[in-house]
Amino acid sequence: MNVSVVTERIRSYINGQITRMAADSPIVGFMKPIITRVLENNIYKIEDGLKMIADKDGNIDTEAILTEMLESVMSTKPFTINTSFIGDIEIGEGMVKLSLPVVNKRLVFNTADLQELKNLLTT
Repeated sequence: MNVSVVTERIRSYINGQITRMAADSPIVGFMKPIITRVLENNIYKIEDGLKMIADKDGNIDTEAILTEMLESVMSTKPFTINTSFIGDIEIGEGMVKLSLPVVNKRLVFNTADLQELKNLLTT
């Protein structure tokens, strides 16, 4: 998939999220023009980052990247990423585990779940 296509999909997704949030929150609605301008004035940074993983023709082989990442999840010793928004994420030994702080539960994706996700993303 070409970098410009991915960039445009990201722009569209973020704009859609901003619009949905603005409908539910007067503060976001009020700030939407500023948020949108910040996005438009900085989208090139996302595009520049994507270019770092693209081939010489500007294409990103998403299927190969996903395959390599899933292989890494299968073989990597578990490590934890601490996030303030959704809680801790543990990745490794064929699983992705998300700690959900509000409900004090854990969401676990095993090897079969990850393979199914890969299949959905690459079709």
